[in-house]
Amino acid sequence: ADKPYRAYLLSSSILEGDKVKDAVVIMEFEDDEYAKVVRARVLDLPTQRCKAHRVFMDRNSGTLSVTEFTQSQILQIPRVNEIELTDVKAEKTSIDQNGKQISYWKYTYQADKFANPLAVVKLVKENVDLKRQINDLRAEWEHLKEEVEAKVWAENADVKRHINDLRAELERLRRCDDGLKRQITDLKNV
Repeated sequence: ADKPYRAYLLSSSILEGDKVKDAVVIMEFEDDEYAKVVRARVLDLPTQRCKAHRVFMDRNSGTLSVTEFTQSQILQIPRVNEIELTDVKAEKTSIDQNGKQISYWKYTYQADKFANPLAVVKLVKENVDLKRQINDLRAEWEHLKEEVEAKVWAENADVKRHINDLRAELERLRRCDDGLKRQITDLKNV
């Protein structure tokens, strides 16, 4: 359960097959005693007869995850606390069972026929192909990174070599200039 006193329940085809929908049932209770439901919503899973078998709430991200057994998928419903619920009508009812009066709440609510409550749903497929693609992209990235680094180092070495060649040429010209200066001085002295 989560604030404001919500519970996330799972309806699954794991036992009854075609008789039961795979869905998440969100129930909001009146208070922290969880005795009376005030709002509810049923979110049909996009994959029916998937034998949904586990529901997990990540309180840090606000994401509800549901495992779809036959699909090897995890359905994620982000910001599940923000999904609007429908008010329910509560009617206190009692039945006689083996001479004992049992009281309970009977709930009814108007289901959404047109709204798509799973519009924010994100499917995360856990399969080998996806992991392989990710690993291939990582390897390609590393290869490209090494290639670029090698090219930069090679270009850097070429630039250093060119600078050294220019320095040598400059030094040669200085020596020529010094030689010319000496010759001019010698000619002036003659």
